[in-house]
This record gives sequence, structure tokens and C-alpha cells, in this order.
Amino acid sequence: MPQCAVATCRNSHRRTRKQSVRYHRFPHNTELRESWVRACGRAPLANGEPPFNIKTARICSRHFLEEFYEDESREQIMQGNQKRNRLRLGAVPTIDVPVLVEPCFKLLRETDKKRSATRVKISNIMAVSNRPDTRQPYKRTQEDEEDEGSSETKTVSSVIKERAEQNQKKRPKMNQQECFLMAIGLVHVSNVW
Repeated sequence: MPQCAVATCRNSHRRTRKQSVRYHRFPHNTELRESWVRACGRAPLANGEPPFNIKTARICSRHFLEEFYEDESREQIMQGNQKRNRLRLGAVPTIDVPVLVEPCFKLLRETDKKRSATRVKISNIMAVSNRPDTRQPYKRTQEDEEDEGSSETKTVSSVIKERAEQNQKKRPKMNQQECFLMAIGLVHVSNVW
């Protein structure tokens, strides 16, 4: 179970299970990771290493400002994606930490530029997909209806029925036991067809 790495914080997954607290992993960026370790306020080991395992350590969401979270775009919300509390790239824990550390503003600006560029791309894609189709629907004329009356032309439904009958003839008949075994995965579909 994750536990917050900040020295003055006692949050763990067990204690905050029913609350909306997230536990964030330490970043891969070395400069940013060092500032996260400093913000935790724990004395380093004799060899200079942090007093906890960076690969498994987490910091709870109560130590981050709201501005450090990525806001979901309107398109993602409309598509039904769940809102993720994802930290922006330059985010640093600044609330209730023993050592105050400055956020990495350079990385924050870079993520803002990338996010705005992707939003422009998404809006362009949405505009193209929402554009009405340039092809005009086929309108039936009286001449077409007269041609349909001839015995040589087939209606769409008769063609569909004919193809369905052909497909039924190709498939072997299966009994209920074979269908059941195929449904639960004991008989492979390719063995039956």
C-alpha cells in the first residue's frame, strides 16, 4: 500500500481509502526528482542516497497545488474519458512540506505549449469530422421508380436475402453441445467452421 514520502505526512492508502487522495510517483527527470526529494524533508543516507526507494516512493496529492494538475479538455470530457488527476511535468510538492522548493517553471511552460498545440490539433480534427459530407445523397426520380418495376432489376433486400442463404449453406450445422463448448472456449472456432 502506498504511503506518502513527506516526513511530516502520515497519509497512506489505508487511511485515505474513501477520500479522493492520489499517490504520485517520483518523476524520471533527475532535476525534478531531486527537488521532490528535498521537499520531502528527510535526511539523506550516509552515501548521499535518499532515505527511501525512489522507484516505489509516492507523494500524496494533498501536497500539490490545483494549478499543477492537468485540466481535462472539453473534447476528452465529451468523449466520456474519466477525469484523471495527472500532474503537469514541472509540478513540485509545495503544500505542507518541511522544505519549500520552487516549481520548475521551464518545464511547466513547455507542457503548456504542448497542451495548447494538441488542443489546436484536436479542434482541427473535430472541425473536419463535424463538417457535413460533401457528397450529395442520391435522390430518386420517377424514371428510376419506373425502371425498378422491370423484372430484371433486384431490390436490395432480395440481394441481402440471397447472400444470407449462400452463407448459411457454406456453414456446417452445429448442435447445441458444440455451440456450448465453443461459447465457453473448449472448442476453438476454427475447428468448427
